[in-house]
Amino acid sequence: MSNTSPTLTISIPAYNDGETIEAVVNEAIDAAQRVTDRFEILVINDGSRDDTAERVKQLQQSIPNLRYHEHPVNLGFGPTIREAYTLPRSEWVYFIPGDNQCPAEEVISLFRAANDADFILGYRVTRNDTWQRRIVSWFYNMMISIVAFRRIHDTNAAGLLRRASLDASKLHSRTAFIHAEILLEVLRQGGRVIEVPASHRPREHGTPSGNKWRVIFGTFKELGLYAADRRLRIPTWRNR
Repeated sequence: MSNTSPTLTISIPAYNDGETIEAVVNEAIDAAQRVTDRFEILVINDGSRDDTAERVKQLQQSIPNLRYHEHPVNLGFGPTIREAYTLPRSEWVYFIPGDNQCPAEEVISLFRAANDADFILGYRVTRNDTWQRRIVSWFYNMMISIVAFRRIHDTNAAGLLRRASLDASKLHSRTAFIHAEILLEVLRQGGRVIEVPASHRPREHGTPSGNKWRVIFGTFKELGLYAADRRLRIPTWRNR
């Protein structure tokens, strides 16, 4: 590979992922090396209360292209995932969570579609989640599809983004709607979005927060505000 190789950041938001973060980082390095020799791994620690910070800092001693960003307190989904896509300055940004459910190696298959798209979503064909979470996710993605005027199967898994496709957008979400906001903004700016089948592992450590009712309510509320603004021209979103 040479300087003509694409530049890539694999962004890994982490919250109390001390049990899995080392495996995720190492797998991310292996996957990135199979795509390009110009890459960095970015871990964003969202105020973890376990040993996530210590484990990442220890890894930095032997991994020079491992970058670490820390929130002193937990800021939640929106700010953290927004930074996962906006802090990097590489040509491409690949997002995976720090819980090790979305394999880093999926970036290889997503990159095969890079010439034909600006945002490639990893569509979890088989989800290793509870049936309640799968039902909520199905309904949520149907609502996103209505706003996007096209069928979207999975907005909240791994994604590979052409970083420049966000340059004309200002992101506002403070909840898990941030994934969908990025998708909808890429489409609004004329970007090309495709979905590629991806695998999904069972959760081995930690407790998911995405199925808490306050998280679900906040996400759907922001979806409604965005839809009212972008589709009905009611200024509920851009003025936040």
